[in-house]
Amino acid sequence: MLAAGSPELVYIISENGLASSNEYLVKAFALIDHASERERLLISGYYYFRITRELNKAIDAYLVLVRIDPRNPRPHNRLGLIYSARGESEKALGESQEALRLEPRVLVYVGNLMRRYLALDRFDEAKAVAQKAFAQKLDGALVHENLLLLAYIQEDHATQEKEIQWLAGKEDEYVILTYEAANATVHGQRRKAKELYQQTAEMARRQGLADVRFVPLPAVIDAWMGDCEAARNEKSSPALVYCGDASALRLADEQAAKNPPPNPDAAALLYRRGLAGLRAGKGAEAAAEFQKILDHRGNNWGPFYSVSFLGLARSSTLTGDTGKARKAYEDFFALWKDADSDIPVLIQARKEYAALN
Repeated sequence: MLAAGSPELVYIISENGLASSNEYLVKAFALIDHASERERLLISGYYYFRITRELNKAIDAYLVLVRIDPRNPRPHNRLGLIYSARGESEKALGESQEALRLEPRVLVYVGNLMRRYLALDRFDEAKAVAQKAFAQKLDGALVHENLLLLAYIQEDHATQEKEIQWLAGKEDEYVILTYEAANATVHGQRRKAKELYQQTAEMARRQGLADVRFVPLPAVIDAWMGDCEAARNEKSSPALVYCGDASALRLADEQAAKNPPPNPDAAALLYRRGLAGLRAGKGAEAAAEFQKILDHRGNNWGPFYSVSFLGLARSSTLTGDTGKARKAYEDFFALWKDADSDIPVLIQARKEYAALN
C-alpha cells in the first residue's frame, strides 16, 4: 500500500486528474529521490513532458523505462503523445500501437491510437480500432469523440448525428460544441463559430472543467476567416498574426526564438509562414506551406484548413499557375458554400476568381 505522502501516490493522483494535476506533479518531482528507479523515470518523464516541456528529456526518461520495464504500456503511451506533439506522426503511431498491444483494455490507449491514425489520414484504420474495442465490450467517451471528429473531417452527417446523440448529457458533452465550432470555421460560418465557442466555455465553466480545449478570442476567429479589418479593430496581437501583420509576426517570431515550438510544421505555423510568403510576394514558398496543410486533412482539419485553399489559390496566381489557382478557389468556395455572406475575404475571393476567367 502506498503512503499518503509518497511520490508514487502523488504521481498517480496527477495521472488520473483527481486534483490539480500540475501541482501534484511538481510535488511528486520534489520527492523523486525517495522513489524507485522505475517510479523516478515515470515521474520525471511526465514532469518534463507536462511542466517544463523539455521533450527530449522526457523521451530519454521513457526510453530508459521501456528498456528496463518492457511490459509497461505507460511509457509507450507517453512517447506516443510526445512524438505527436513534435509532429513525428509515424513514431507516435508505433508507440500508441505498442501501448494498446500491452494493455488492450484501456480506453485511453484506444482513443490515442485512433487519433494517431487520424493524423496520418488513415481513416479506415481509426474506425477499425473503435470497432475492435466495441467488439470487446469496451466503450467510452474518448472513442466517440474521435468518431465524431472523423465524421466532421469526412463530412459524414449521419455519423455526426449518431455520435452527438451518444455524447449528449455526458461529462464530455462540451466536446460536441468544440467540434461544431471548429466545423463552423471550416465552412466560413463566423457568427455560428463565435456563439458555439462561447457556449463551450460556459458549459465547461458550469462543469468545473478548467483545463478544456482551446476557446479562441472573437478577434482570432475573425482573423482565421480572413476578416483582418475586424481583427485589427479589436487590436488583438494573437489575432493579427493570422493576418500576416508584419509587427505581429515579428513579435511571434521573437517569442518562438525564445521558446521554440515542438512542432515547426503545426498548422498554425504553416499558415503563418504561408501568409508571410504571400506578403513578400514569394508565391512558390507560400504555396508549399499551404499545400502542407491541405495534404494532411486528418491532422490539420480546423480553422486553417479551408482558408489554406484560398492561400494556395493566391500563391498559385502569383506564380502564374492559373489552372491550379482556379481549382483552389473552387475548392475554397465549395467548403464555404454556406458561409456568412458578409465576410470581406469571401467577397474579395470571388472578385479574384472572376479575374482569372
